[in-house]
Amino acid sequence: MSAHSAQKPWFAKMIRKYSILVVLAWVAFTVVINVVVPQLEPVTDANQGPLVPLDAPSSKALIHIGESFQESDSNSLAMVILEGDHKLNDADHKFYDVLASKLENDKKHVQYVMNLWGQGTTAAGVQSSDGQAAYTLVRVAGDQGSTVSDESIRAVRELVGEVQPPNGVKVYVSGSAPLSTDMLQVGNQSMIRLMYVTIVIITVMLLIVYRSFATAFLTLLIVMVELSCGRGVVAFLAYHKLIGISVFASNILVSLILGAGTDYAIFLIGRYQEARHAGEDRETAYYSAVKGVSHVILGSGLAIAGATFCLQFTRLNYFNTMGLPCAAATLVAVAASLTFGPAMLALGSRFGVFEPKVKAGHGIWRKVGTVTVRWPGRILVVSSVVVMIGSITLPTYKPNYNDRIYIADDVPANQGYAAADRHFPVSKLNSDMLMIESDHDMRNSTDMIALDKVAREVFHTPGVAMIQSVTRPLGTPLEHSSFTYTMGTMGTKINELIPFLTDLTDRFTQMADITDRMATLMRQQQELTGQQAGASHISLKGAQELKDVTVTMRDTLANFDDQFRRCATTSIGNRTAPISPCAGPCDRCSI
Repeated sequence: MSAHSAQKPWFAKMIRKYSILVVLAWVAFTVVINVVVPQLEPVTDANQGPLVPLDAPSSKALIHIGESFQESDSNSLAMVILEGDHKLNDADHKFYDVLASKLENDKKHVQYVMNLWGQGTTAAGVQSSDGQAAYTLVRVAGDQGSTVSDESIRAVRELVGEVQPPNGVKVYVSGSAPLSTDMLQVGNQSMIRLMYVTIVIITVMLLIVYRSFATAFLTLLIVMVELSCGRGVVAFLAYHKLIGISVFASNILVSLILGAGTDYAIFLIGRYQEARHAGEDRETAYYSAVKGVSHVILGSGLAIAGATFCLQFTRLNYFNTMGLPCAAATLVAVAASLTFGPAMLALGSRFGVFEPKVKAGHGIWRKVGTVTVRWPGRILVVSSVVVMIGSITLPTYKPNYNDRIYIADDVPANQGYAAADRHFPVSKLNSDMLMIESDHDMRNSTDMIALDKVAREVFHTPGVAMIQSVTRPLGTPLEHSSFTYTMGTMGTKINELIPFLTDLTDRFTQMADITDRMATLMRQQQELTGQQAGASHISLKGAQELKDVTVTMRDTLANFDDQFRRCATTSIGNRTAPISPCAGPCDRCSI
């Protein structure tokens, strides 16, 4: 036995000395951490945040659109699709009206319902060309991928399920937000099955490698304790809002602990069996194993924890929600591998559990090692060629952002997409929104022409199949707004007006004749008026002369009246005076 093998590190001695307490402590910690808080899956469902960062351009634009139109403050969009085996009729419309009313009344989960199919003027824009399908946009509460959004999607589906559709009509809830919700749910469920399958595979692998049920069982126990503790610690931190969490993080950390924990256990047991093959006793082999792999486990675990922690600095929530949970789970697995693993090795080695079942110096791996040492250059070339074979198709790799292909066809969101694809253009439910904003009211002919020009330019962009806007509510330019239709309509109207114009021309001719006669009569009247004016002048002159004669007559009569009055006065005076004889004959006496 060498001096190196005889060394007994203090940490390893303490673990071996108190191995039972260490094992009981880890078992107790496992029980407590999984009892004081709910399991990781319900904690994740209750605390997950949006998967797409809210400061991303698309999220900011979608939220701004909702706020500008006073519709919503989230970026979660859902589509309610109605599909019938016949053309949708009045009964289907009545069912839709009831459904839309129930959705609009759910103020907690539904923020806006774009009820276009319920309006006669806009119904054609959301109905398929064959008349057998229609869709309605629903903006739900909560940002896409968050717990609130998932609750809202479930509430919408419950409301849809409460209303019985007419015969031959099916209703689907699909779109980007329902697809995200279903994908997370399916992934969570499949990850649980995958965990059990992984455990079974690890168990089979351990049985094949160690050929001992006890060794495989204890190794698997070490891994399961690490997994339970890691999940419990992450659930505790997420439950108390100390770290963020998502379904992706909870799924990845399970795989991470299973892989890393199994490796660390195999490192420890493998090094112990190597020491036993080298002739060391069980205690010395224990110290050799702990001393030989502890720094490897610590270095590997810290490297993994540091690498996963760096995901915290990414912007995409798919990744940054995995940073702290995966790092914390890895550190827990490392701590368990450095304490619980050696403690189990110390206990098991006392009963000969971890003894090697295969003699050293035999087996395929020794032959592989011999060949590698003998011909390192050739092995390097061959291994490089094998690696390059897997990289041949790498230049042709293209990222695919279609989440539909990653989930089964019987998932509700995928069923809705399939129903829409049967009647609408592909990706109709994932249409992009383009908002044009100005500093004035655009409800005028000039701005409408400008908006239609923008729609036309966007339509000619490669990859754009259809544009629906205020100037193209049905996805195509309005027939009545085209120049050719306007000119054709003008020609038709002019043809219709020709008889009226002909009749109006005849009437204008008659009016011209009447106007000529009226002009002649007016000229005659003018002459007569001139003559009347001359006669009036003559009458005026005669009146003036008559006036002068009248004045003269008045003056003469006044003089006559004065003379007549004097004569009358004199005559009366002579009659009343006493008569006395004249001295002689006179003219008055002889009268």
